[in-house]
Amino acid sequence: MPQNDRGVFAAATTADIQSAEVNARRTLEQEAVASTGIDADTAAGVTVRQLLPSLDLETGGDNGWSGDTREFVQTGLGADSDNEVYEVDSDAKADQKMIAIFAVTNRSADPKTTQILFETTTGGRFEQANVEGLFTDPEDTVLFSDPIVFNATQSGFIKQYATEAGDDQVIYHGVVAEAEAESLEPTSRVLSQK
Repeated sequence: MPQNDRGVFAAATTADIQSAEVNARRTLEQEAVASTGIDADTAAGVTVRQLLPSLDLETGGDNGWSGDTREFVQTGLGADSDNEVYEVDSDAKADQKMIAIFAVTNRSADPKTTQILFETTTGGRFEQANVEGLFTDPEDTVLFSDPIVFNATQSGFIKQYATEAGDDQVIYHGVVAEAEAESLEPTSRVLSQK
């Protein structure tokens, strides 16, 4: 298992977020063509789109989110524990998709999450990010130095370590690569462009 060498930093401008998104799209498109889990031989056969929780993620065992709500929300987090908030299931909603997460924002007025963990379903942790103190304003966004990628054949969990029990609203900024035939809508538009 690789160690956490990506690091995180607070985005200073929307240009920082846009740059991270462009990097994630480029990374995902390249990896999707090389992947055996996505049926595409060239970049033209791959569509990269925005990560949508209700279409791409399953609910985690420690989240009151139903899996059908079209927003990122984490309810009923336990104090001083790793709360399994989302599942990336390559046999369900994430089938034949690659997911890359490049940033997080916590819209809660009273953030509970101090660490975000990315694990495989077999228990291997491949990323752990300390975000304690980085969410001082609901508009603050924390960028990963490199996107965190779930391959098309890989299942895993997104966990949040909470210091207090309660609800949080961590938004996972990400993109999804899938074969063009499977996509909702083909686009090359960068989401943060106006």
